[in-house]
Amino acid sequence: MIGPRAQCILLNIDGYLNLKYTLEVGVDPNIKQFDIGHEVVEIGNLIPVPNPSSPLWYLSENSPVLILGGINDRKVVLLSTTEFDDFTILEVSIDSCWIGSLSCPQGVYSATVYDAIATESMLFIRQNQLMYYFKGNFTLLRHQDQGSDKWHRVLSSVCVERLIPVYLTMNNEEKLFVIGGGKQKAMTFIGTIRDGVVTFDSLVDSLGNTVCFTLQSGGKATSPGSGAWWLVCLEQDSASGIKEAAGGGMSLWTWYQMLLRRQCQRCGGGMFEAAAAAAVVVPSGHCGHIWRQLLQGLAPRDSSSLAWMACFSGGFQPGDCLVLWAALDRFQNATLLLVEGIKTDYEATEYYLVYYYFGTASFTLHYKLPLNIPKEKQGFLLLLGTEDYTNIPMIPMGITLSHMNSMAYIWGNFLFTSYNLGVTWLAVPGVPSDSLIRYFIPSWNGDFAFMTNIEELWYGKDGFPHLTRLRPSKGWVAFMEVQYVRGKASYYKSETTLSVFFDRRQKLQEIVYAAVPNGTTKIFKRAIPVEELLSYQEFFNLPYNTENSLGNGISFLDNCPFGVMAIKTLAPPLFYNRIQHYIAKPPWIFSETGLYNDLSLTVYQGLVHGLLWLHSTYYRPYADPVHDPTWRWWKNSRTAQHYYFYLASNKLSKGGFYVEAYDYRKHYDANIHDSLPSVIYLDKSSSYEFIVYLTMNDGKPGVEYDINQVWMSAHVSSPEYILVKLERKEIVNRGSLIYKGKHLSISTLSGSLQSMEVTVKDREYYAEQSLSGENLVVLSVTIKKR
Repeated sequence: MIGPRAQCILLNIDGYLNLKYTLEVGVDPNIKQFDIGHEVVEIGNLIPVPNPSSPLWYLSENSPVLILGGINDRKVVLLSTTEFDDFTILEVSIDSCWIGSLSCPQGVYSATVYDAIATESMLFIRQNQLMYYFKGNFTLLRHQDQGSDKWHRVLSSVCVERLIPVYLTMNNEEKLFVIGGGKQKAMTFIGTIRDGVVTFDSLVDSLGNTVCFTLQSGGKATSPGSGAWWLVCLEQDSASGIKEAAGGGMSLWTWYQMLLRRQCQRCGGGMFEAAAAAAVVVPSGHCGHIWRQLLQGLAPRDSSSLAWMACFSGGFQPGDCLVLWAALDRFQNATLLLVEGIKTDYEATEYYLVYYYFGTASFTLHYKLPLNIPKEKQGFLLLLGTEDYTNIPMIPMGITLSHMNSMAYIWGNFLFTSYNLGVTWLAVPGVPSDSLIRYFIPSWNGDFAFMTNIEELWYGKDGFPHLTRLRPSKGWVAFMEVQYVRGKASYYKSETTLSVFFDRRQKLQEIVYAAVPNGTTKIFKRAIPVEELLSYQEFFNLPYNTENSLGNGISFLDNCPFGVMAIKTLAPPLFYNRIQHYIAKPPWIFSETGLYNDLSLTVYQGLVHGLLWLHSTYYRPYADPVHDPTWRWWKNSRTAQHYYFYLASNKLSKGGFYVEAYDYRKHYDANIHDSLPSVIYLDKSSSYEFIVYLTMNDGKPGVEYDINQVWMSAHVSSPEYILVKLERKEIVNRGSLIYKGKHLSISTLSGSLQSMEVTVKDREYYAEQSLSGENLVVLSVTIKKR
């Protein structure tokens, strides 16, 4: 952060829009041609109204460029380096193949880029069943090689059904999930990006079984000798690349068929042959291990091995279960899978949550979802299996695990939440069962939103059983009427939302395509005023009296137990949020107009870049005499600074401007604002304190709430690592509460005053705790008032 009161700004050098050296024939030369695609200048009727919105997926802290697809039947994406304050519309340069087959059926061809994910160094997209990546040319990142000059297809032997992002970077690695489709719909792949190189691994157990085999065996990893049957399929194309078996002179396909027949004769089982394919049904029994050795020995060692292992993974037929979603659980070093089980004409579809543990390469059945939606109550409904259910079948669509705390969500035509990563589940009331949650939008700051399949936008907070429909709603209608009265030009009668997302400042935004009254169209970003919409919505739900002392009028009752909340920090945030403040003033200029020219602006830009570079390479906080990286910058030039200051004072500096060394330094006495840092770093056994003051309020004049009606509680994501202590103090004559404490301290003030000390303390139980900034563990403390 530059300057004590300056706002954080995103600095980025766009590493994707590299112009092509050789232009394509037949393309308008006035259109910019990049390696990643062609620029779309005229929007026109590019997007139909209405158009279903798409999720904006990116790493919450590391993605310098954001990408958005979902433009119906066009291979067009939106690329932005400024969170869509401005952007570039591109038609991506991919081959747009459509390889529908019996093993990977595709009903209808579409040019739509369905899934798009932005990481720190790469962009990933999916079109139909094909997956591509493009690596940016970012010289400041760890990898030293050049970026891509075209889109590269990856997992070419996999029928890709869905891409799913992993929002958190761990151990200098970025990850994403790939869900298989067709004959591989029981397969899940995890992609790992490290130093600009992406690799993929399939989630199978130590025996090569998929999650379906675990479900069939009752939720436990089962060996081949457990009595299950295997279906083993082999396609002739899988053996391409090796024409003859060693020393036999026969084709490899004929050799495979001969080995399979012999094995069937030895261990039993049936074999079904065709011209270019074979399938074997074998009992696991005592010969299961022999079958596995044979099949693993037949597996080719080339790029098609992923498809081969997917084909031969055991359990039961790939059609018996379907992986719907995957989420990374960083607390347990595992992946949580949402799986659709067997569906028959006589049984309802069953859904499961299954954990895959990377350390042991094993699956474990975690939770079996109810068949029907439970009946709602006013608050949370704890799911124990004994509650009443409706006759509406549950249709889960996805899962979300927070990387900031232990909150978890399952969403579909319902919403379940959990405080402990799914050990216990709570049903959230208010979700319409006649629609589906299409995508879930976490802010990682205590609130969330979601979009349904009928483009309804909902909003909620972690740990609260109340959901609010932002749009359409009475609050939205009132808000729009106010905007028309104010003459706001950012709302149009003919418009459609392309995406809704939380930006890096945790503000809800939307990307809108609109038809302007002058006949043109445009795409722009627009803030969604959540607080204002909630206030309008609350206004319609407020209790009120229709009589007052005069016998007429309307008086609204305030349903909030406190009226004013203030926060006071007890320690400078500089020591806890690890944000370093610098002063970086522009050069002195001596022109008569007082305006900067290109040379002075270029020098200033270089100085800021140099300051950030010094900060990023500053690894000796306890060695430099002034604890300031800029000291290394100016230590050899300060001997003559008075001479250069004399020249500048007399307007004799060369170039017409002067750079003062003291204008570029670390700022230690930054103004401390009474607001909590968004992130606090705690060293071993350290603590943080702050105070929250709550002033009591009541809807009736002269009547105060009982001070015992206001309480505070704390929820800790990992109680084994940190300790939270709340100590309440009451100041009755002031009607206030104070919650105060160490490590994390909270206090409240009110019409009657009450005080509570809140202490959050490191318990010193984290064994891998080391130097500042290394081996960090993300924990969270949620303070609730009621």
